[in-house]
Amino acid sequence: MTRLRKNMKAVPVLRQWTTEQDGFLIEHADLAISELIQLLPYTEEEIKARKKVLGLLKRERQFRKIMTY
Repeated sequence: MTRLRKNMKAVPVLRQWTTEQDGFLIEHADLAISELIQLLPYTEEEIKARKKVLGLLKRERQFRKIMTY
């Protein structure tokens, strides 16, 4: 059983992602969601959920924070 922090919500897995698709998303995380929707067979919600699972949203926020200094 996993514990979640109070501010974290469980993200439901909508469809299975392959390792190749995860790799593509990691390599192209800087693309806009609209572009990722065209390149991957997933909806906007599924892509955002997968980015969250992979830690890409947090990484993006940290990078933006560094760039503002």
